[in-house]
Amino acid sequence: MKTFFLATTPLHALISLSLMRGPFQDFDNTLALINKPGTGRLDLFADALGTVKPPGISVLQIPRVKNGGLGPGRALLRRISEITRELSPSLIASGNDRRPEFYAAVRGCASARRVYIDDGLYSYVPNYGIRDTVGEGLFASVRRLWCGLATERPSLTGGSIAMEEAYILLPERAHAGLSGKIVHALQAQWFADPWVSRTCAAAVASVGLDVELCRSIGLLVILPHPRLLATYPELRQQIETLASAHATRGELVAIKAHPESEVQLHEQLCLPDRNTLTIPQGLPVEALAPILSGTLVVGALTSALLFLALLSERIRVRSLSLPARSGIQSRAHEQIQAIYGSVGIQAFTGEA
Repeated sequence: MKTFFLATTPLHALISLSLMRGPFQDFDNTLALINKPGTGRLDLFADALGTVKPPGISVLQIPRVKNGGLGPGRALLRRISEITRELSPSLIASGNDRRPEFYAAVRGCASARRVYIDDGLYSYVPNYGIRDTVGEGLFASVRRLWCGLATERPSLTGGSIAMEEAYILLPERAHAGLSGKIVHALQAQWFADPWVSRTCAAAVASVGLDVELCRSIGLLVILPHPRLLATYPELRQQIETLASAHATRGELVAIKAHPESEVQLHEQLCLPDRNTLTIPQGLPVEALAPILSGTLVVGALTSALLFLALLSERIRVRSLSLPARSGIQSRAHEQIQAIYGSVGIQAFTGEA
């Protein structure tokens, strides 16, 4: 039997690889890396998979379809449909059912089972990164015009009618869009597969990081979006104080910026001059899970805390709390803190 996995983010790629070594290890698997031009965010997995030969896995690289430009966009979508038509997979998996590439794949093989793979906090918190649904009818008509195929635009990721099943970390916390679907729990042992671990190490090396040096990271700080650091100066100060304390003790401090950040790291934080390591934005920080040991990981409003806490028993994961605010986003923040607590992620109390 065959599968077709669509990865539009490095996290989707990592989850896809773990599933290929878990419940789908006896399948003929194809991984399509949908790379946004100019970012190279998924090229690192292509490089890693070229180094660590994948068992029973074929890898494709496909440019991401951009809105507008009817000719190039439609040609790419037709190519994806042709691939699935020829492959005739029994399963099509994607972490984003708002992207036209997913619907192009389904068009090519409508009989395939459609499976949603975890997209982090988007799988659990309805108000996390609120998505406007006003004018959906007009949007659908315009998209159908330039895509040449019918698509959905669900307000909740994974909640489209097209999706039938899901593989996520916390089925019991799934948002309402996933109710009524068959939901499976991702298993830590799938990520701990030796081949997945070697692939993660190869991905780390492909971005120029020394894998052995990464094993000595004492503190890993995962930054939220720059706008949150600007909105909450107390959070920025807490991170700077913590990083300085660990660096002063001679520990290696690693900083991972938000993957969508366009602000230079030195503009977001004032960091120590010594004992500081910057993790490239294109590398999913979850790829460090098999490498880190004894590391303190701290972050705020990031899916990475969930994955690192559940996939590695050798690190401590703590969340940084935000000052109380009112409004929808504040309620979403409270929901996220509750989710963290449910998997044993405690609030950081200030101990350095």
